[in-house]
Amino acid sequence: MVSRQHILLDTSVINNVQAKEADHKLKMVGFLEELIKNENKLYISEFTHYELLGSAAPQKQNEIQ
Repeated sequence: MVSRQHILLDTSVINNVQAKEADHKLKMVGFLEELIKNENKLYISEFTHYELLGSAAPQKQNEIQ
């Protein structure tokens, strides 16, 4: 027979695992957001670099010619 204590123990183990999984997912989301932010910074700095040179970005240059 399963006692109430066993059930409580099992649910606390499950809750602990779920909390760890949620924490891991949050860390992954934070990591991906950071990656995207850095990618955007690189793209923006590259684009402004071309703007400062007075020419269009390389992709647009082909369309203009």
